[in-house]
Amino acid sequence: MLDMGKGDVMKADCEECRAVTGFEAVTTDSVSTAPMTPEQFAENSYLAPRLLPSGEWAALHRFIFTTGLVVGIDEHGRRTRFCYERFEDAFAALATWDGRGDPPGPWIKEKGEIERSNPARSNGIPIVVEHT
Repeated sequence: MLDMGKGDVMKADCEECRAVTGFEAVTTDSVSTAPMTPEQFAENSYLAPRLLPSGEWAALHRFIFTTGLVVGIDEHGRRTRFCYERFEDAFAALATWDGRGDPPGPWIKEKGEIERSNPARSNGIPIVVEHT
């Protein structure tokens, strides 16, 4: 993981994402509508924050075993996340997804208000856990 200094979130995203995926970095559409500053995105370990066409903010976050596509980021946290085995797949999903329905690619599990496995990976058997 990159060691990002304050204010380097966009620069670090560009370098890491291009090095790992060959894609150009996803940049924010409007920094003025962001729920946090670039420094706060970096402090929270968010990579490549992006305003989705659906109006929600999303970014990547590295976890121990997966890379999360974190969705619905605001000053209080996040709405949900989609876990990907590979950083490249999560980045490609962030770069192309419009924020509606499920994101593209081989995500493993959604974790948020509900937890569910990717129906495309579970032979069509819905696996859902609702938190009460």
